[in-house]
This record gives sequence, C-alpha cells and structure tokens, in this order.
Amino acid sequence: MIDPYAATAEFYDLVAAPLWARKGPVLADALRQARPDRGPILDIGAGTGLSTEVIADALPDARIIAVEPSSAMRIALATRIAVRGLTGRITIVADPVDGLSFPDRLGGAVAYGVLGHLPAADRTRLLTTLGQRLAPGAPAVVELLDETAPPTPALSRIARVPVGEHHIEVWSRGGGDDSQRPPDGPVRWTLTYRLLRGNTVLRTVETPMPWTDYDLTALRTEARRAGLSCTRVAPDVAVLTRGDTAESE
Repeated sequence: MIDPYAATAEFYDLVAAPLWARKGPVLADALRQARPDRGPILDIGAGTGLSTEVIADALPDARIIAVEPSSAMRIALATRIAVRGLTGRITIVADPVDGLSFPDRLGGAVAYGVLGHLPAADRTRLLTTLGQRLAPGAPAVVELLDETAPPTPALSRIARVPVGEHHIEVWSRGGGDDSQRPPDGPVRWTLTYRLLRGNTVLRTVETPMPWTDYDLTALRTEARRAGLSCTRVAPDVAVLTRGDTAESE
C-alpha cells in the first residue's frame, strides 16, 4: 500500500500550529457532550496526533482509539503520545476505515480531514456504524473542506513558516479542468511543500490530495440515512449525534 504522506509527514506539524490554534478550541468545545463513561473516543485519521492531543486534553478521563493508516504519520503520532505521557490511555490502530473494527459502544468520535477522502461505500459504512454505536447524545465531530475558501485552480500560497535558517512554504492548487472527472470522482487538488533557504528552493515535494465533492448538504443527507442529526458548529466543522435533535446551522 502506497503511503501518500510518506514524503510530507516531516513538514506537517511544522506548518500546522497556526491552523490548529483555531481548530483545536472548536474541537474541544464540540467534545463537551462526549460520553467517555460509555465508551472510548474514536479519532479517525489521527495523523500526527494533533487532534488526538486535543481530545486527550479536553477529556482527561477518556480512553482514545487513534486510527491512522499512514506509517509516516504514525511515527509522529506515537512520539507525541510518548512525550505527553498518554500511552496508558491511547491505542494506536493502523487499519484503514474499510478494515476497521469498531468498539460496540463509542463515547464520541472525531473525523478531521477524512470523509472527503473516502469512497461512498466506506463513508456509508462509517456513518451507519456511528449511528448504531455512538452513545446517546455523544458527538461525532466531522471536518469538511471550508466552503468559504475552497481550493482554486490558481496556485496559491497558504502557509509560510520559519524553521531555523529555512522557511517552509505550502502551496495549494485545486479544481481546474474537471471535464474528464466522473461526476462522483475526486477533485484534483495538490499540496506543494517547498523548503527554502533565503530565495533558494532546497526541496520541493508535491502531494496529490484527492477529495470528493462533499459538502455539508451531502453530509446531512447521508447522516440522516444513518439515523444521525447534523449541526454545523464552524464553517468547516459539523457535529453528528444520534436521535431526533433538530438540525441547525
């Protein structure tokens, strides 16, 4: 299995701090209704552990299952857990979503930057399982692409971070000519990482990021079929819960 993050995992945490300064509090607030007394919190696509760390801090009594198929990202995830002294609470699982064995009951779930990467069948299985196994009132916190700032065909710089004598830049390009793309196929979206010293580019790494056209409307439709209510809590974040809770913006 090819690891799409193998070439870029080294840059991830170095450029993610400003982003997670915003994302972390939103996630922590959305987890206030979690039920760690009823089951573990499932962190799907845990990456380097930035989301896992927020869960652990927000829910100090929770057991956490951190799911991350990328071996490169799991190195950083395991290191973060070890440094934070969280090895007694967090289980790392390498299975992809289509091979994941879910606990019988979940006290909550997190899926940041995941659903748009999944084929429709895997998304349906995931949401159906959440509808069956989330404890009543427990949230599943889902991140989508920010509809107010989607990837654009023009190459645009989305981050520049100093690292000692170097800088890391992240560039994004998305969309473009989709005439050959199937109606339900992924958007062609590429992230480019550049390592620079002064104006000299030392290294360039490009990573394709296929992402299905999947927005809040689609999420609400699929969540409803799975017996879940959907509430938007940020431009790019929604909370799913079991039951008949009214949907709202």
